[in-house]
Amino acid sequence: YLNYKEHGVPFLDFRVKSGQSNINHIVYGHNMRDGQMFGVLPSYRDLSYYRSHPVIHFDTVYEEAQWKIFGVFITNTLPEHGDVFQYHNFVSPRNSAEFDWFVDEVKKRSFIDTGVDVQSDDTLLTLSTCTYEFTEARFVVVARKVREGEDATVDVTQAKAVDNPLMPDIWYKLFGGSAPAGVVSNPNPAGDFGSTVSAPDISNPELEDEATKEKEHEVLGEGSTADGENEEPIDDGAPIDGDAEGTIPAGPSGAGSGT
Repeated sequence: YLNYKEHGVPFLDFRVKSGQSNINHIVYGHNMRDGQMFGVLPSYRDLSYYRSHPVIHFDTVYEEAQWKIFGVFITNTLPEHGDVFQYHNFVSPRNSAEFDWFVDEVKKRSFIDTGVDVQSDDTLLTLSTCTYEFTEARFVVVARKVREGEDATVDVTQAKAVDNPLMPDIWYKLFGGSAPAGVVSNPNPAGDFGSTVSAPDISNPELEDEATKEKEHEVLGEGSTADGENEEPIDDGAPIDGDAEGTIPAGPSGAGSGT
C-alpha cells in the first residue's frame, strides 16, 4: 500500500464479488515489454508455452485456488472493427444458457483447444491485457477453477493449436484470411447485459506499432478514427496476407508478444 509501482498493478473488475461461486473474476493488467504484469499473456498463443503453463494460480482473501485454462484469444473493443464480444461484461451468469454461450464464444475464438471441460456451475477467471495488432485490441486468457476433489493436473498432450479461430473483422482486413466456415459470433441468449462498462484502457504506448496503425487507416478508409485519438470506447454492452481458407495468418511479429 502506498508503494509506487512503475508498471501499475493488475486489478479486479469492481463488479466482481470475490468469494462467491459461479462468477467470472475479471482481472486487467498492463502488457509490459519486460514481461512484468500481464506482459507474458500473449505467450499463450504458442501451444508449447501453454503446455508448460496450463494452470493459473490465483488467490483471493477468501481462498487459494488453481485454474485450468480453456481459452486464449484476441478480440476487438471498437464496434467499427466488427461485432464486439463483451467478455468484460460477463461477470455473473443470469442462467445456464448465458454461461454456455460465454464458454462457446470463448472457445470458437481460442488459438488453442486445451481439452479442458467447463460446466455451467464452474467459477471462471478472465485475464485481460492490451495487444497491438490493431487499435484497442485485447488479448484474453480464460480459465475455470479446479473443482473440489479434482486433480489440478492437465493432460496437455491432448491440447492442440486451432488453425483458424474466429477473429474480429478488422483482423481479416489487415492480415488477410477469412473466418472459419459456418462459425459466427452469436448473440447473448439472455439479452443485453444491462448495466455495462467499457473495457479499461490498459495500453502501453511503447508497444504500439505505427506501421500497423497506418495500414489500419488504409483499410478502414480516410477519416477513420482508428488511431484512437477521437474514438470513444464502447459503453453499450463493455491480428502478411493469409493463405488458403482454413488457416489463420500469423499477424505481425513482435508487437505485443510476451517474453
